[in-house]
Amino acid sequence: MATAATPVKIFRYEEFWPISTNLDPFSDLVTWLEYYSASDYVISLLTTRHGLSAIEARRRARLITPHARLARDYIDQSMSGPGDVGFLPSYYAILNLLKICILFGPHHASLPANRWHGASYDTYGKDSQSLLTDRITLKGRGALPLFYQTITGTTSPTDFSLPLSEVYPYILDVSTEYELASGAPSKFAHLNFQVVKNGTNQHLRVIVQLMDGTSSPLPKANQLKVLVGFTKEAGVAPAFISKPIAGTLPAQLRAHLRPFLIYQLLDGSAFTRISGAHFLMPEEFPIALAFFHMSSVVRYRPEFLAKLKDSRYWPVLSILRRHALFKFLITFWEFTHRKTLILQG
Repeated sequence: MATAATPVKIFRYEEFWPISTNLDPFSDLVTWLEYYSASDYVISLLTTRHGLSAIEARRRARLITPHARLARDYIDQSMSGPGDVGFLPSYYAILNLLKICILFGPHHASLPANRWHGASYDTYGKDSQSLLTDRITLKGRGALPLFYQTITGTTSPTDFSLPLSEVYPYILDVSTEYELASGAPSKFAHLNFQVVKNGTNQHLRVIVQLMDGTSSPLPKANQLKVLVGFTKEAGVAPAFISKPIAGTLPAQLRAHLRPFLIYQLLDGSAFTRISGAHFLMPEEFPIALAFFHMSSVVRYRPEFLAKLKDSRYWPVLSILRRHALFKFLITFWEFTHRKTLILQG
């Protein structure tokens, strides 16, 4: 059995930046979008944080700044207009932000051929009975699949019909509202990391706690896709153990994880989704899908929107409109800066 456990902090990005604010952090993050309208700031990010040459950074900055201005305007419109239709401008803000992420990433050259959504919503199909039985379809091409590839390094499923019951349980920032509405636990595990020594070898141990605090069975290793090569640790009920690690430097620890599957609270507490599906879903992706879906409902199905407003899931959607948009802004900032943002009270 492993001994001498030493707690370690592992965030989605190796570097982290703790900040505090005396005002509304959502408003601060929206204001920060103005940095992306400044070419010199974007060029600096691309050269210092993403390793681009000055010439290439200037070229991409010219493409990025118009998207940033549009995203800021769409968010202002979303927050100042009627709540029912606010999902539409919020989604277009997210769409422009994820296109910026693509332009920061290795697949930037593919964006001109993938500017459309990359998902579809059947407005003439069978009427859904609730939010969770409604469906969207992910396509093989488009901005959403290209964004997924940018974040994960893998391709998303093609022509994949996805019920919203596989989206909302994986949005951390509406997890409490989802549990109240559905009566089912959200599908997250809280992760505590330790370095332990077993004989002459060191290992990374992960203590897993269910977010809902119930006595539900603990997930299996293959349901925690954030872990790479871990097995259940004998004699330690809620723990998984890695293969021997080369050392305790952050890069050496992170080699045994898929860091893009770490979900975080504002204080940096680490969570991950519980799912045996091969579809790896980073934190911002279900948020983008939820806003795509609701923007489609607002545009094409006012009768279903009215049904949702009369349902138990409307509080979930009301919280989503601000809290999940706020989290998307955080993940966007983190990806472009390659830093984990920790907001302190």
